[in-house]
Amino acid sequence: MFHAGLEALFGRNREHHKKRHLFGLRRRHDNHKEETDEFAKLFSDKPHTEKELTVDKNFCFAAMQGWRSTMEDKHKHLVPFDDSSWKLWSYFSIFDGHNGIDTAKYAADHLDIYLLDILNKMLIQQKDNKINIGEPVRSSQLDVPTFCASIKQAYFELDKQLKQVVKDDSGCVCITCLIGPEQIYLINVGDSRAIIFSNDGRILAHTEGDNNDIKMIS
Repeated sequence: MFHAGLEALFGRNREHHKKRHLFGLRRRHDNHKEETDEFAKLFSDKPHTEKELTVDKNFCFAAMQGWRSTMEDKHKHLVPFDDSSWKLWSYFSIFDGHNGIDTAKYAADHLDIYLLDILNKMLIQQKDNKINIGEPVRSSQLDVPTFCASIKQAYFELDKQLKQVVKDDSGCVCITCLIGPEQIYLINVGDSRAIIFSNDGRILAHTEGDNNDIKMIS
């Protein structure tokens, strides 16, 4: 989770995270009523059912506030990802905030910047007969372990910055999808989940039986 510390970045259960923010950071309050009042501030008396829609011919986003007193989620898309090396790629991210909007908003505004900066540095370092800087990049041209490590580094760098700029107790989890001309990459932070549907109806999703997923959320 962003802003919750690196120990949470790639695997803290969100329910535990909520309790830690709502109660763990307020241990100085011995009065149970004060804790209950703080918790109640997060919720409305009735759900907000208005929907925010972002619609394109190839994709759409939908968001609804629900029972929360304020909207805590953000999303961002860049199609194409940039106008240079990554112009054949698309970027989609959803940020599921809790206990406030500040972390989700900052992450939504800056994650793509961190990713592009680090991925472009990766291309310069990898520069060989496969890579020509400024020309469109394909997955088959990339060193996959280095590519994945660079993505992970971007998330860690953003998390460090969030600790400096976000002063409230908010946090967020995130699911990011990078769609290249040859491959689709899903990156999750915390317990966010994505499901891929193919044109022929097949479904690709992480399951509870996936040992990597179990390790990630435990």
